[in-house]
Amino acid sequence: MKVALFLLCISLTLVIIILIVVLSKGNNLLETLSICVVLLVASIPIAMQVVCGTTMAVGAHALAQRKAIVTRLNSIEELAGMTILCSDKTGTLTKNELTIKDPRVLPGFELRDIYLYASLASKRSEGQDAIDHCICSTATSNPTFRLNLDIYEEEDFVPFDPKIKRTEATVRNTQTGETFRCAKGAPQVILAMTEKDETIYDQVSRWVEDLAAGGYRTLGVARTDKSGKWTYIGLIPLYDPPRDDTAETIRKAQHMEVSIKMITGDQIAIAKEVAKELGLGTRIYNSELLYEDTNAANRAALDSIIEEADGFAEVFPEHKFAIVKMLQDKGFRVGMTGDGVNDAPALKKADVGIAVHGATDAARAAADIVLTLPGLSVIIEAIFRSRKIFQRMMNYVTYRIACTFQLLMFFFVTMVSINPKRDFNCGDNCDIPNTFALPVMTLVIITVLNDGTIISIAYDNVTVNKKPEKWNLTVIYINAVQLGGIAFISSIILLLLGLDHLNSNDPNSFLHAFGIPTFSYGELLTAMYLKVSISDFLTVFSARTQSWFWTRKPGKAMIFCATLAMAVATILSLTWFLNVNTNQSDIPNMEKLNWRIAGFIWLYNLFFFLLQDATKMALFKVFSVYYEKKGKDSGFSNTLLTDSFLIFSNTATGGVKRSIVTKRSIVAAQDTLKGTRSK
Repeated sequence: MKVALFLLCISLTLVIIILIVVLSKGNNLLETLSICVVLLVASIPIAMQVVCGTTMAVGAHALAQRKAIVTRLNSIEELAGMTILCSDKTGTLTKNELTIKDPRVLPGFELRDIYLYASLASKRSEGQDAIDHCICSTATSNPTFRLNLDIYEEEDFVPFDPKIKRTEATVRNTQTGETFRCAKGAPQVILAMTEKDETIYDQVSRWVEDLAAGGYRTLGVARTDKSGKWTYIGLIPLYDPPRDDTAETIRKAQHMEVSIKMITGDQIAIAKEVAKELGLGTRIYNSELLYEDTNAANRAALDSIIEEADGFAEVFPEHKFAIVKMLQDKGFRVGMTGDGVNDAPALKKADVGIAVHGATDAARAAADIVLTLPGLSVIIEAIFRSRKIFQRMMNYVTYRIACTFQLLMFFFVTMVSINPKRDFNCGDNCDIPNTFALPVMTLVIITVLNDGTIISIAYDNVTVNKKPEKWNLTVIYINAVQLGGIAFISSIILLLLGLDHLNSNDPNSFLHAFGIPTFSYGELLTAMYLKVSISDFLTVFSARTQSWFWTRKPGKAMIFCATLAMAVATILSLTWFLNVNTNQSDIPNMEKLNWRIAGFIWLYNLFFFLLQDATKMALFKVFSVYYEKKGKDSGFSNTLLTDSFLIFSNTATGGVKRSIVTKRSIVAAQDTLKGTRSK
């Protein structure tokens, strides 16, 4: 919108000046007004939202094919610039496939008892969560005791709530008629329900610490006795193994300069063990620090801790919201993953809310992107693709500014400053106007063909920046102006040479040296139409890269559209038949060109196109040195990623697993794994 507003103001100002100056020369009002209106339409980027929307929609379609559904189109741009991703542990970093490892039972109870009461405190009907399913299936399938849960009738059930961190059931033994309550949940919560016993408290605390150090999540189990008092039975250790691709996914995210922070409700010891196993870092902090009543100094320290942390443990839903907000206040663009109803506020607050596989309807509704495959590797692909989409939008904006600058400045300078009738002698029997202007028809053709070429940017081949993307409008403006400026200057030079070449008795020596016959004024108009058209279409190939134009192959759609546009412009100039001028027109009819003149204009354009590209490279070199000295991020990078970056090693087969990659990238990755040199 800033770019569109900038171009609107510039275009409107210059077109008004053109209108006033040309009318003051006594030119036809209707014709002059028509030229100004078409020039204004051609200069203002009316299609900018359409092209950017189309570009993001094409990317969103590709992401949907890769199991990442975009619910808010603008989130693609924000995902490209995301610097921090706050990720749930369970089900995202881990498999959420729980196994029970050697339950710890207090004196007076047996192994059978802890399985029985934990199963009774679980949801036994449909809709079990991973913990309930693991406990019930293990209890009923254990060959040692094979519990029969059917004899226990559930009278009341309190499901798990993150606030109370436990489940509770009231059950009746249909054989004995005994009614009692049983509960399972966080060990410290279950301990608080029982009568305080220092011996039991110390024993349970030691078990919890030992198991947490090994990466085990523990559940405390208790039941009521005949008097209704809660009795602690023991602990059930649960192990949730990391996903096979999580460690590699984290490494790839870090390589893309996206920091991943683990958010979990588990104990801090468990979180550190899992983080260590994943190579995430062990700077894991307890959520209690978020409750501090901080002054300015403590707040600064807290901000520093949150920024440098690798994760947070023992968090509640409100902590997730607070973490996201604090990181955003520090200037980071934050992504957040979640799956539950309580995650919705944090997902909504985040710049990019991501509902993971299996998320609730509330989480999906609050999220910007919905993943339909488990794990984080899908997010890596989404970031990768979003950065491609961002590059396409940035290339389009650069090209659009360059085209507007060339077209607008060319007509402004020629119509305001150049008077062919006064300043140039065209010889005998030659009547030329006092204002140089191309017919309205040519402007319409240039605009239509140009827009068709622009749309193809949505399908262009682009590179992926290693760093998070961000808009640097200063660089974009200066680069675009130099691209358009060189094209504009070359058009002015050719026009002046052509006007000087109108007199057959005194032709221009430069054009005469190339064997170009003397122009008629109609041929000059056609020649300038061809010059402006071809330079416009060539500029896109320089604007689409931050390196030499040949370093990256254009997309097939772009090659086709640009080639078609240039072919149409050339054929029209060789066979011009679209004269619609009336006798009242101030602009003479255009005349078709011969092959020699058209060929010269092509070579002339190619020379200045190479100069455009060389100037662009020098400009980016200057920017690199400047931002390096300032210690600032320029917003562009020479460190790029290829499609093979999306290939993940498959530990199960010893081969590779592809996400979205070309066959060439697969071969390269396979050769790398084998230790051979890729072709």
